[in-house]
Amino acid sequence: MTGTLDEHRDFTGGEASPAAALHRLAVSFWLSQSLYVMAKLRVADQLSEGPRPVRNVATAVGADASALYRVMRALASVGVFTETAPREFALTAMGSYLQSGVTGSLRAQFLTINELDWLPWGHLLHSVRTGETAFEHHHGMGLFDYLERHPDVGKMFNEAMTGFVAENGLAAIRLQSICHGDRRRRRSWRTHDGDSSGRTTHKGRRVRSARRR
Repeated sequence: MTGTLDEHRDFTGGEASPAAALHRLAVSFWLSQSLYVMAKLRVADQLSEGPRPVRNVATAVGADASALYRVMRALASVGVFTETAPREFALTAMGSYLQSGVTGSLRAQFLTINELDWLPWGHLLHSVRTGETAFEHHHGMGLFDYLERHPDVGKMFNEAMTGFVAENGLAAIRLQSICHGDRRRRRSWRTHDGDSSGRTTHKGRRVRSARRR
């Protein structure tokens, strides 16, 4: 690897030009939505025992087999699934994190990203122009007020954010503040109830995270 701009790959794993690589970034929301659909329908759970035909998976999750196949094939092109036989898929190591109830599961994060953040992020231009948070602009209230009024969403948010800082780093957290708000003026995402794990919740007390100790 030389680290040049020409070293990019397209969705099928082939080499892509810088323009094609930039276009891939522009349409990456396709993949985000596809991952959300897989998480919402618990498709990965259906593959936990090994490869299965798409028609069987579709029946189990209540989906259209043809549409589900197209989405799974797209995700197979970026390494989430592998097509072991025509219209039959298995999980990859990457895709295994879509399962629920497994160590390191990212399912709650995919649900949170799309059910809580998808529409507010559509107002990013407004935030950049005005400095106002996209979440409040869209929902008419701040993130933590919203979570308190929607406890089911709050529970999902807590589960998703527990590992978010460790996995994505502070740069991603600071970018999210454009959507959610400046945490220095609001409640901290990094709170815990007396442990030293740095566990992230939307509960109120401002404390130091384990990373800062």
